[in-house]
Amino acid sequence: MFEFPGIESHSTHYTLWSALPHVRMELAKAGTLDRVAFGYSVLIEDHSAGRKLSKVRDDLWVEEDFEPVSAWHPVSPLMGQLVKPVFTGLRVEEREDRRVGIVEGCGSMGAMGSSMIAFGMPCNLVMWVDLEDLVVLRTELNMDGLRYVDETLTFRLQVDIPPQRFVVPPKAEVVISTPICPEATAIMEGARAAHAELDSFFVRKVCGAEGWLEEHVRLWYADPYLRTEVSPVSPARVPVELPTRVTIAEFAEGAVYAHHEGIWEKYTWNALPGPNRRIAALGWGLGLNLAHRFTTVEEDEMDGKIVWRVTGELPIWDEAVADVRPQWWIDRETYHVVQYEERIGIIEEGHTEYRMKTCRIEEFLWDVEIPEDKFQVPDDIDLVD
Repeated sequence: MFEFPGIESHSTHYTLWSALPHVRMELAKAGTLDRVAFGYSVLIEDHSAGRKLSKVRDDLWVEEDFEPVSAWHPVSPLMGQLVKPVFTGLRVEEREDRRVGIVEGCGSMGAMGSSMIAFGMPCNLVMWVDLEDLVVLRTELNMDGLRYVDETLTFRLQVDIPPQRFVVPPKAEVVISTPICPEATAIMEGARAAHAELDSFFVRKVCGAEGWLEEHVRLWYADPYLRTEVSPVSPARVPVELPTRVTIAEFAEGAVYAHHEGIWEKYTWNALPGPNRRIAALGWGLGLNLAHRFTTVEEDEMDGKIVWRVTGELPIWDEAVADVRPQWWIDRETYHVVQYEERIGIIEEGHTEYRMKTCRIEEFLWDVEIPEDKFQVPDDIDLVD
């Protein structure tokens, strides 16, 4: 179950088979939110080989490598999302006819499927364990308002599981995913860490793509507010001044205010708890949350400096963007983003073409004083349904 401020709680039922080193997890349903959270409807893991197979669409599976984890992961899949968990306490309670151990700890979140919203967030955990059978009955992760709960409804030990349960159907198509690059992953984790404690920042960038007007973008963030100003640049052959689009997001309230050509409009959005507001702002400003896998890193040169160029991989179940690879250019000294490429959709002749938009960071200032009136909006803005 997922509980998130501003969003109705969402429950997903799944069945899990474990015959170590093999594990199979199958969602009872695989709607849009399930795919966003997990990235698959069926998952098969081989912990001895460090390989997993994810069913991402009908008859399409993705094979990729992963870091094998300890034996408790198949018993509590949610625990497998934690990075270097630390257990800090244990107490025992008598419940009905069983003794239950309540384990407390802390850690930080890895990427859950294709979702990046919680990546790197510190969290507290509580785990309830049946001390006779050592069955994990319930696991909770709490991250400043965002809560994941994994609860065991039924559990059977010493059952016969056919080997075919851990094999992909013979007629299914299997796509071999690009292996994760540990060096690229470490660089991106370093980039996230370099921005993790920022309470405010200013970004000025220039963005452009084929078939898309060049845009000059300015962005201010001071928790819980984000303001962006996007000024399109007209082609040289048509020298006209185009209006600037202004957007102000109030993350705590869950409201977005948009101003274009003299008109203000208000939209409702998902309210975000503490650290998630910074994560969202960094995604808008520096593109730091565009992929859940990092596959290559190379040296490149920008403005006479050697930088890292990291390539990522988007969730392959999204057929339209399976071959679209976001990239980041990272300063080797500060780990700040100096340029990135992200996917955009351009509607042409009634259908959407996906292309890469390049955003070059011209100025990045952090822990800056931002006047409160930068985030002020009129009181009488109409809400758009």
